[in-house]
Amino acid sequence: MSRKVVNELFQWLVALVLAAAIVIPIRVYVLQPYRVYMTSMVPTLEPGDIVIGLKSAIVGNGIERGDIVIVGGAFSNGELYVKRVIGLPGETISINDGEVYINGQKLEEPWLPSDGGFNSSGELSEVKLGENQYFVLGDNRFASRDSRS
Repeated sequence: MSRKVVNELFQWLVALVLAAAIVIPIRVYVLQPYRVYMTSMVPTLEPGDIVIGLKSAIVGNGIERGDIVIVGGAFSNGELYVKRVIGLPGETISINDGEVYINGQKLEEPWLPSDGGFNSSGELSEVKLGENQYFVLGDNRFASRDSRS
C-alpha cells in the first residue's frame, strides 16, 4: 500500500474513534432514545414514534408540569413508558368526573384535545405526593398504565 492510502485510512480511523468517543458517552449518560409502542400518549405521540429523552441525572429538578418523560417504576414491571408529568412533589392530586385537580384547583390541560375525548371518567381519591415524587398520566387516559395504577 502506498503511504498516501495508509495516511488516508489512518485519518478515517481517527475520525471514527473520535466520533465514537463523543457519541457513546452521550448515549450512555445523557440521551435515551425510545420507540413508542402503546397508544397511551395518543394523540400527542403515536405508536411507532421515536422520542429522545434526557436522562434524569441530567434533568435534575428541572421537571415541570406538562413535560413528557420516559419512566419506569412500581407500575411498570421493569418496562419503560412515555407519560406526561401532572403532579409535582408536595402536591395533592385527585381526579373527579375525569377532571384532574391539583391542590383542589382544576388542572387546565391544553395538551389534550378540546373535545375531551381522551379524559377518563374515573375517580381518584386525593394522593399526596412526597419529596421527589411525581404523578404521571398518559394523554389517552382510557388506555394508559400510569400513576393511577
